[in-house]
Amino acid sequence: MVDTDRIKKLLKLTTSTYNGEALNAIRKANEEINRSGQTWDDVLEGKGKVSYCDKIFTDQLERSNMVLVRERDTLLKSVNRLQERLDVRLKEASKFESENIFLKAEIKDLKGEKIEAHGKKYKGKGEYIEAELPYSDQYGRYVPKSKRERR
Repeated sequence: MVDTDRIKKLLKLTTSTYNGEALNAIRKANEEINRSGQTWDDVLEGKGKVSYCDKIFTDQLERSNMVLVRERDTLLKSVNRLQERLDVRLKEASKFESENIFLKAEIKDLKGEKIEAHGKKYKGKGEYIEAELPYSDQYGRYVPKSKRERR
């Protein structure tokens, strides 16, 4: 809605003896009306009337909106930093998990059991060969057979 008080002030300026000032005032009034999505007919018929309370309420909403937008941006930055830290930690954890799996594989091999771990088959005596299918998730962690997707 258009601010009719502002339009009145601008229209009063059109009575100026200086043509530039008068022309500028009417152009500003046109900008205000166009920005509000209304026409001169709407304003002159009173459809664009905004009360003082509406104006105060609108200003408060705009300020609240700005505060919320800043708060959202701050929270998004925090989430992104936490996600980066989590990714680093997951990569570190997957290294330890892989080492743990290979150690378990060596123990099974020493017991004479057949094993597969982390996309590699344990050949024996600390040697591994690549398996046909890698059994790891997006972070490079081992995925047990029971949790693998059926292909």
